[in-house]
Amino acid sequence: MDFSFDTKSQRFRYKTGIYAGRFVSRKDVQQIIETNIKLIANDISVITDLLLENKISVSTWESAMAAAIKKGHTQSYLLGKGGTFQFNPRDKGILGNVLSMEYMYLRRFAESINKGELTKAQIKNRAKLYANSFHKLYERGVFESHKQNGYFWEKWVTSVDGEICNDCIAFSQLSWQRIGFFPHIGVATECKTNCRCSKIYSNSATIPETNILSTKSGWLHGTFSKRSIFN
Repeated sequence: MDFSFDTKSQRFRYKTGIYAGRFVSRKDVQQIIETNIKLIANDISVITDLLLENKISVSTWESAMAAAIKKGHTQSYLLGKGGTFQFNPRDKGILGNVLSMEYMYLRRFAESINKGELTKAQIKNRAKLYANSFHKLYERGVFESHKQNGYFWEKWVTSVDGEICNDCIAFSQLSWQRIGFFPHIGVATECKTNCRCSKIYSNSATIPETNILSTKSGWLHGTFSKRSIFN
C-alpha cells in the first residue's frame, strides 16, 4: 500500500486502498525504525563474526561496517524527515557531519583491532553499539522537518518501553519550550544512544496549553505498510 507525507500535519497518510487518507500512527512508524535497526544490527553481527573467524580482513570489515552504518543513518533520517522530497542542503550537511564522525570512530576501532588491543568479546560487543545510534537520526529528522515547516514549540516525551534516565525524566517534567530548547534525542542525556524518548511539536502561535498528543501535535492510531518511503 502506498503512502505520502503531509508537511502540514507532519504525518504519513495512506494514498490508496481501504486506509486511503488515514494517518499512520507514530507507534507503527517507530516499529519500522526498530525493525530497520534490528536488520542492520544483524548485518553488523554477521560482518563481525566473519572478521572474528578470520574469513575477512580488518579492512574489508571496516568497509562493510561503513556501508551498514551509512544505510542505517540515512534511512532513519529520511524516515524522520518525511522522505527524500524534503531532503535539502542543510539535511545533507547534518547527515554528512554525523557520518564523518561515525567513520572516524570506526577507523579508530579498526586500528585498535589491528593492534590487538581488543578481545573478541570486546570487538563483538562494541560493534553491536553502532545500530543503537540510528534512532537518534530518526528523531533528528523529525525535529528538522517540524522546524522547517513552521512549528514553534516542542515537548519531551519519555519512552514507554525503552530506557529512561534521570535526564530524560527531568526534561519530560518541563512544560512546552521553544523548538530547539531541548537537546537532540540520544545526544546529551545519560542514556545516550540507548534513548528511545521522543518529542512532540506544536505550531501554535502561543505556548500550548496541553501536552496530550493532539491532531496538531501528531500521531493518531492506524496501521502501517512497510513499503519504502526512501524514494
